[in-house]
Amino acid sequence: ADSALTLRILRFARIRGGTTWLPAALDLYAGGTGEEVGETELQLALPWAMFSADAGNGVSMAQMFRDEHPSKLPPPLREMLDAQLNAWLGLWDVRSVERGVGMQVTDLLSGEERFVHEISGSAAIDERAVILGRVVDVGGVAIFGGIHPNPLEPMDADIAVREIRRMCRVRTRPIAVERLRQPHIELARLYIQTGDRAQ
Repeated sequence: ADSALTLRILRFARIRGGTTWLPAALDLYAGGTGEEVGETELQLALPWAMFSADAGNGVSMAQMFRDEHPSKLPPPLREMLDAQLNAWLGLWDVRSVERGVGMQVTDLLSGEERFVHEISGSAAIDERAVILGRVVDVGGVAIFGGIHPNPLEPMDADIAVREIRRMCRVRTRPIAVERLRQPHIELARLYIQTGDRAQ
């Protein structure tokens, strides 16, 4: 359902936004720096571009698609679209791993907890790694709807969390999910910059 939905939104985006939409959205993801987004990073940047980036009038390309095709999607794709639009970009601390099945994660920003079903990712990730990603709740199951390929160590993640809290003007309480659903270009850039400094 996720793959089929992605293809439909990208087709819609080509018609609605032309050939310039995706490069412009990826540049937003890169913080307007003009830097090219690496191929492995597209696994997060592309979902962010579709479901979070402002494509005009304060809504994402996926929301435009939803608004213009309210009844044309089969129920499984409509359910996936709504779930994707409800997801947010978080810093997910891996608390435990069940190899080949998934992982228990906690968002260090909102405090939300999930068991994310992730077959391939759970084979390589270690406990206490922190992942920048979107967790999608659909059909009673949580999946990753885009993750950054490079997890952070706990100490580096703590630096990123403190800076994000400063940016959001939230000292100790959880950051509201509604706030994290808004386009947070700085969140992605800050995460990547923290990882670069740690290497």
